[in-house]
Amino acid sequence: REEARRREIEELRAAAEREREQRRAADEQYRAADKQYRAADEQYRAADEQYRAADEQRQAAEEATRREREQRQAVEEENAKLRRELEALRAGERT
Repeated sequence: REEARRREIEELRAAAEREREQRRAADEQYRAADKQYRAADEQYRAADEQYRAADEQRQAAEEATRREREQRQAVEEENAKLRRELEALRAGERT
């Protein structure tokens, strides 16, 4: 009877130890998963920041291209006007 009681106590202690071990392992898994989540979140934030910076650069490049196109068109219009004036002057000299 005493031996059976001792065995029961040992089994209960072993079960409690297994449960503590399982809880420790679960806590470690949780901490590892939380660490991975935080790292992934940081990577996402960095990628989002890079995307936003690249988008700003793209917009600035598009704006610069638009301004260059407008300037080129203005120069072409001025050149055409000067050509017409020159042709008019030459035509006046011939007469």
